[in-house]
Amino acid sequence: MHSQGQRSLEQIQGLNKVSFQIPDKVSHLWDELADFPASETEACVRHLLDKLAQWTGSSQAYWLGTVRMGSAESDGSNGWRPSAVHFLHDDATSMSQYKFGMRMLESGNATEMIRFHVQGAGKFRCHTLAEVATSSYLTSDWYREYQAIRSYQDVLYVIIPINRDSESYYVFSRESGGNYDEDDKKLAANTLKGLKWLSRRMMLHHGLMLADKALTSTERKVLALLVTDLSEKQIAEKLGKKADTTHHHVKSIYRKFSVKSRAALMSLWLGVSNE
Repeated sequence: MHSQGQRSLEQIQGLNKVSFQIPDKVSHLWDELADFPASETEACVRHLLDKLAQWTGSSQAYWLGTVRMGSAESDGSNGWRPSAVHFLHDDATSMSQYKFGMRMLESGNATEMIRFHVQGAGKFRCHTLAEVATSSYLTSDWYREYQAIRSYQDVLYVIIPINRDSESYYVFSRESGGNYDEDDKKLAANTLKGLKWLSRRMMLHHGLMLADKALTSTERKVLALLVTDLSEKQIAEKLGKKADTTHHHVKSIYRKFSVKSRAALMSLWLGVSNE
C-alpha cells in the first residue's frame, strides 16, 4: 500500500519540477473559475474540487486554510493551525475526521505528517501519503484511530503558500483504486499552481490572512454580498435581516480587515493591497 521509507523534502520538490504540458481541460477549467463572481467564492472552490476529484479518481476532497499563530520550539507544528475547511462532500464523517485531527493538534500532539507538512512552509509542494508516510506513522495509534473514522488508500496534498503566515491546502483522498501516480500529481499540481488568486480569495472569504480575527458565518454571507454592487439596504433585504444589524456586521468586517470603507475592502479582493 504505502512506501516504507519517507522521501526527503528535497526529493519531493525535485519531482515537482518535472515539465508538464497543460491539457486543454485545465485551461478550460481556469476559464470557468475566472467567470465566478467574488460573491460565489465557495461555489468556485467546490467546482474546482469536483473537477480535480473526477480527474484523479478521488472519493473526497477539501480545501484547508491554515495560518501561523506564532512559533514555539515545543510546538511540533511551528505555530501553524487549520483555521477553515471546505469539503467537496460535506458529510458528518468528514467533519468528524477533521475535528479528531484538530483535537489531537490542539492537545500538542503534532503527528509525523503534520511536522513534514510544516517543514516546507513557504514553498509550493505536492506529495502523497504513500510517498512520505513511514511504517511507524502507519502503525501509530493516531493513524489507526483516524483511519477508523474513514479508511483511505492514499491521500494527495497540494499546498500553496499565500504569504509567510498563511497557506492553502488542497487535499484529495481515495478509498479504492490504488495509490495516486505521478500523472495524478502533475495534473493536480499544475492545475492548482496557477490558482493562487483563488486561494487568496478563499482565505479572504473566511477572514483569514489579512483579518485580525476569522469571520463568523453571518459575516461571510455579508462579505460575499459586499463585493457586489448591492447597497447595504439591499444586502439586508437579501439576507432577511434588519438594516442596522447588517450595518453592524459590515462595521465588524471592516474592523477585522483593518479598513475603513467598502472601497478599501474591495481593493483587498482585487489584489491591490500588499500581501
